[in-house]
Amino acid sequence: MTCDSRGYTDGIQVTALSELVTEIISHNVDFVLFPGDLVSGYTAAGPSEFEGQLRTWVQMTKPVYDRNIGVYVGRGNHEISDAWGLYPPAVIDPTDNHAVRWLNVFGNDLYPEQKLPGNGPAGEEYMTYSVSHRNALVVMLDQYAGIKHQAIHKADQRWLDAQLAASTKPHIFIAGHEAAFRALHTDCLDNCPSERDAFWAGIRKAGGRTYFCGHDHFYDHARVDDGDGDPNNDIHQYIIGTAGAWPYVWLPPYSGNNGDYVVEQWHHAERYGYVLVEIDELDVTLTWMQR
Repeated sequence: MTCDSRGYTDGIQVTALSELVTEIISHNVDFVLFPGDLVSGYTAAGPSEFEGQLRTWVQMTKPVYDRNIGVYVGRGNHEISDAWGLYPPAVIDPTDNHAVRWLNVFGNDLYPEQKLPGNGPAGEEYMTYSVSHRNALVVMLDQYAGIKHQAIHKADQRWLDAQLAASTKPHIFIAGHEAAFRALHTDCLDNCPSERDAFWAGIRKAGGRTYFCGHDHFYDHARVDDGDGDPNNDIHQYIIGTAGAWPYVWLPPYSGNNGDYVVEQWHHAERYGYVLVEIDELDVTLTWMQR
């Protein structure tokens, strides 16, 4: 699990991404989670060039695809850079924008090897989706309203609740681009605290213990204490925006609207890397692998 590989060569930090491809292959993993900011987006002159950046990213990661390793990507704010901070959204051409171009790359029958699952909520197909893999349910969440293409900083909770309720898998791994509990960036799920709290409660109810995200360019592992006195049922937030975008400098406190939760930092690193998740029946080990 890692994300945020954006840079300045075709929108990509090519050195770090190339090294990550080698690392992924060396561990013989089953799949990779990459929730957003694959590319810069902002450096693209228009939708066509943005699509070109995505296709370059796919080409760079082709050795992973060629080994039948699942590559589960999601959108970050740089994938909606044509709409980010622009209001009203009508200024974006509804027939040709970054959302449309994302679907050209990751929701297209012409490219089956990179086509993502289409089981998301209406309007978010190939952006929000779930995958059952062995004894785990894997969920990738779009937090930008799918083809509506807006910075709403939340996911489709009704769809997520249905996915979690239907799953019989003992392990649940949920990923989205933005942190649920604010670290550095203010633009995250903390913008909608009541929806964020419902999201967090849904993960706990389903037995999930982790949430993976990026957006902040560092590694930050935090335990989110729900106040019930039992640390074993607390959910851990893993910010892993460490795939090549320039690292940020940040220290606690977690100064967002945390509601009744207490966010406690367990580990922090301002370096490139990824988290390796290893499953042995009911045991899960998560290891920070630093460059």
